[in-house]
Amino acid sequence: MQNQEDLDAQESSLSKRCSFWTDQATTKLGYSIDIFIGVGIVFLGFLLAQTNNGRLLSSNIVCIGYLVTVILAAISVALGLLAVLSRLTDFRLTSHILSVRETKAGSALAQKPSNYSKKDFKLMKAIFPFNVNLIDDEDYGNSDVLNSKFEKILCQAKYCGKATWLLHQRQIEAFIISILFFLLTFCSWFFYVIFLGN
Repeated sequence: MQNQEDLDAQESSLSKRCSFWTDQATTKLGYSIDIFIGVGIVFLGFLLAQTNNGRLLSSNIVCIGYLVTVILAAISVALGLLAVLSRLTDFRLTSHILSVRETKAGSALAQKPSNYSKKDFKLMKAIFPFNVNLIDDEDYGNSDVLNSKFEKILCQAKYCGKATWLLHQRQIEAFIISILFFLLTFCSWFFYVIFLGN
C-alpha cells in the first residue's frame, strides 16, 4: 500500500502532465486557427482574382459554383476571426479569474461555475462580452456581489473555451467544403470548355 508521500508525488506528476498537455493543446489550437485563417485569406484572394477571367465564368453553373465557393471561403475566414476573438476573451477572463483567486477574499470563491440556465446566459454574450463586468476593488467588500460576478466570469470563460473549439471546427468544415466546391466548379468548367467547345 502506498504512503501519503507517494500519493502526493503521483498527484503532482499527474497535475504536471495535465498542465503540459493543456498548454500543448492551447498552443496548437492557436497555430491551427492562424493557419486556416491565412490559407483561407490566400484562397479567397485567388478566387477574387479569377473574377477577371471571363472564360472561366462563361457558364451559369460555373458562376453558381464559383459564388458558393467564394461565400464558403469568406465564411471560413470569418469563423476563424471569431474563434480568435473568443480565444482572446477566454485568456482575458482566465487571467482575471487567477488574479481574483490570489486575493484573500478570492481564495474562498467557487472553483467551478454552477449551472447557469440558458435564459440567464446566452452563448453569443459569452463569445463577445464587450461589456465584461470584471471584479473591481469595491466588490471585495460585498461577498454576494463578489460571488455573483465571479460566477458569471467563470461561466463566460467556460463558454468562451467551448466556443473557440466549436468555431474552429466550423472554420475547418467551411474551408474543406469551399475547396470541394472549387474542385467541382473547376471540373464543370473543364467539361464545359472541352465538350461544348467554348
